[in-house]
Amino acid sequence: MKTSKSPLMREFYRNPGGWQAMEIIYENAKPKNLSDWYALKRLPLSMEARNRRKYVLNELICWMNENSGRENLRILALGSGPALEIQEAIQKTSANVVVDAIDLDASAIEHGQRIAQKQELDHQVNYHCGDVCNMITKWNDRQYDLFSLIGIIEYLPDEVLLDLLRQIKTMMSPNAELFTHGYQNRFRSQESLGKLFNIQLIERTSEQVAELLNQAGFRVVKSEVTPLGMYPMIVSTLSKEAVKEPISANRIATLVEADRKKSRLES
Repeated sequence: MKTSKSPLMREFYRNPGGWQAMEIIYENAKPKNLSDWYALKRLPLSMEARNRRKYVLNELICWMNENSGRENLRILALGSGPALEIQEAIQKTSANVVVDAIDLDASAIEHGQRIAQKQELDHQVNYHCGDVCNMITKWNDRQYDLFSLIGIIEYLPDEVLLDLLRQIKTMMSPNAELFTHGYQNRFRSQESLGKLFNIQLIERTSEQVAELLNQAGFRVVKSEVTPLGMYPMIVSTLSKEAVKEPISANRIATLVEADRKKSRLES
């Protein structure tokens, strides 16, 4: 894999689970050869990563549009990578939001900063390099309207995740929302990731994530699953009233089918 003609496979070998590999998956460029075609176009992990990003981007856009009349909106993205989906949502909505994006990978932070400067969003998107659990304990006086935990909780044991969620709870403004997800090993990809790249992801169903959220004082108000069933996508809140009506399984199936026809999601 180190000498593979597939950029995705080379990147997986160089930095397993890193943001660069995810950006190659998101870009979904023309494959270099047959193995690259399979890794990029047909590997369930790649397909579902794109589906997850499309879901998150859509949720961000909807949230920004729904809150367009509010001032001083703040977003905290934990394990953000370069946070390009947040930048894209801001561009599409012209939202007047301020974002704090935290990631442990300095190269992800640098890349996000370069793109933000290029897009003239560096006055809205602030990047911070460090461990999310350590950093936000120093920010307990800050309040945010939206929290994003995408691509991070599958690396955190229950006790660490619970501590993080309880810290987040103290930083939520009234009616704030939390975007996150579970991870289900539907295609036994975990075995390959573990053997080839030593990537160990923690599996959690939507019910298991909801239970942890409930223990931390949150309530799930929306739950959907990506088309291949790998990522249960979850929105929760501390509000007494649901921000969004939970969607039934039949409704999800209808939406997914409509999205497939529009080529927004993969299957």
